[in-house]
Amino acid sequence: MPPRTAKPANAGRRRRATGGLVPDEPELVPQPVDVIIQADGDGLGTPSVDGSVIEIPHEDGSVTIDLDPRPPPRAGGDKFGDNLAEIIDIHELRGISNFLLDGIDEDEQDSSEWRQQRADGMDLLAVKVERPSQGVVVSSPSSSPGQSTVRDPIMLEAVTRFQANAYGELCPSEGPCKGVNWGPETADGDKLAEDFEKDFNYYLTSIATEYQPDTRKMLWWTGYASGMFKKVYRCPLRRRPVSESVDGSDLILPSNITDLQNSGRVTHRINMRRSTLRRMQIIGAYRDIDLTQPNQDPTVLQEKTGAIVGISAKPDRPEDQEYTIYECYCELDIKGFEHKEKGEPEPSGLPLPYRVVIDKDSREILEVRRNWDEDDEDLKAKIPFVAFSYITGIGIYGLGLLHYLGNITMALTAMLRLAIDNGMFANFPGFLFAKAAGRQATTNNFQVPPGGGAPVDTGGLPIKDAIMALPFKELGPAFIALMAQIRDVGMRLGGTAENPIGEGKQDAPVGTTLAMIEQATKIEGGVHKALHAAQADELAKLKELFREDPE
Repeated sequence: MPPRTAKPANAGRRRRATGGLVPDEPELVPQPVDVIIQADGDGLGTPSVDGSVIEIPHEDGSVTIDLDPRPPPRAGGDKFGDNLAEIIDIHELRGISNFLLDGIDEDEQDSSEWRQQRADGMDLLAVKVERPSQGVVVSSPSSSPGQSTVRDPIMLEAVTRFQANAYGELCPSEGPCKGVNWGPETADGDKLAEDFEKDFNYYLTSIATEYQPDTRKMLWWTGYASGMFKKVYRCPLRRRPVSESVDGSDLILPSNITDLQNSGRVTHRINMRRSTLRRMQIIGAYRDIDLTQPNQDPTVLQEKTGAIVGISAKPDRPEDQEYTIYECYCELDIKGFEHKEKGEPEPSGLPLPYRVVIDKDSREILEVRRNWDEDDEDLKAKIPFVAFSYITGIGIYGLGLLHYLGNITMALTAMLRLAIDNGMFANFPGFLFAKAAGRQATTNNFQVPPGGGAPVDTGGLPIKDAIMALPFKELGPAFIALMAQIRDVGMRLGGTAENPIGEGKQDAPVGTTLAMIEQATKIEGGVHKALHAAQADELAKLKELFREDPE
């Protein structure tokens, strides 16, 4: 007699993608026998469960022991958009997980210095209040007790001004979308373009209410250090297309790529709340499996921003820890789903694009889905990310004001501190005193209030010979001129220079005045043009999502 079937752990109900429940499916046969033990006696017994092991006695006295009682993979019949993690063999899933996690770790190590620079540059923004050091504890080997710790705000001004100007460019009051009829100029075509523009802007301003605040936040980080992205996808929880910003520190890329579309592996690190992950399991987006206790590991940028704001980057309570989810867009040759040329029985060995979701701590795969259009014969990967760079130059992440003004900010900060300390010491100078004069009855500190005095035991020496003020040198005009020149260069690079257009000749030609304005805003205009191109790509991806699911 064949062995009795054993119900899987989730028998009794099956979740649909809509979150509802449907009646039981037919019971599934366990995986092939791992061990057969001959048992004494005859007759068919009752299956027993010991932890994750199922024992099934048979009439002939043998016992089937299943060490991995999971439903077997379904042979064929899967739909194109199904979660293949539900039907791929468990051992194959573990191999995919190990392969991808090793690659992700290597990618993260390759870009660790970039992330560290991005975090260290936050100190140059002059947004954290730093108190002057007291006593012998100083902030750096080159500083002294009581030295000024203020920072020059030139980079903060440039970042803030860029954010305001770029936000006005990308998100005008009527909406970011502009519809144009590129076909024949007919009344119906123009009306269709106007209706499309109106509906699209209504969605981005009234339905997707997170779009404009999220874009404004993204533009601040774009101006600061570039390396920002927009992720355009259909959210299974909100049941609509979404465009959300992704910081470059959370988008893990190989070091040798120059374009997102041509990358063999793009990984989005997501910090996901327990309730959100559980909702994704309930609606069928992720496998419904048990995961280990999450151990949230904040990035260096999260630690730095937390220190500046004054909050902890990692919750102390285990219940508040978030899962670290890797959403990896990669190319794989999965056993049982190999690529085959038309008319060829044997696999071609071509890796196909997939989207794989992995829980970092448990190393469990939650989702594997095909990542190309079903009717695409070229099998091109669909990458949902759009790069929003300040200046495209070195590297995939681009360059920001941190790279343009970082060294200038440090130079101006050193000069500003020197100027402040020079004025401070000129009014409250330090001094040297003879050892005999330092042996006072109560203290070694000489603090004289305005209009007051303090007795000094000179040890028999004349007071002018026992105490001498240090000769601090005043700042010369060359120092002030150098500081102004460096600031002028930084303001031009950062786009914060004031243009005296209204000064000079009152009868200057209009064309000359416009040319001066255009020349003064060349850098800022080029940055805005690149951002408009990136936003056009973003809106095109949103349009395709609406085309796939108009409802």
